[in-house]
Amino acid sequence: MKEVNNKYNRGRRSFLNWLLGTSLFFASGLSAYPVLRYLWPTDKVMGAGGSRIISIPLDDLPAGEVKFIRYKNRPALVINDFNAGIYALSAVCTHQECIVKWDEKRRELMCPCHGAIFDMFGHVKKSPATRDLEPIAVSVLKDQIIVGGI
Repeated sequence: MKEVNNKYNRGRRSFLNWLLGTSLFFASGLSAYPVLRYLWPTDKVMGAGGSRIISIPLDDLPAGEVKFIRYKNRPALVINDFNAGIYALSAVCTHQECIVKWDEKRRELMCPCHGAIFDMFGHVKKSPATRDLEPIAVSVLKDQIIVGGI
């Protein structure tokens, strides 16, 4: 009788171990999904569709504001600075290609992955990034901001 009970417990234990392992596998996959969506946002999240030339109404970007867009299917940002005027930068960190975030209080761009910091013009302030963010051509025509030139 004890031998039959032992077989039963081993079968039940292996089933429970399989169930636990499968649950952990799916739970880790489900928790990785939002992290990946955060690091590589889709066109729907970013807004514009990734054109070579993007037109933004001047009223949509008041002085002192930053707007994230898709330019050539990559994240970018357009900045309307009080002193420097309107300019655009790639929002892809030059270290490991994470998407940089705008810190409004410090007026800096920060990489959430490895801690690189860029000034508001895209120049590296803190490593691990060693190259500045790539600038993007911008012009203002009448009441439109044209990203990518004409």
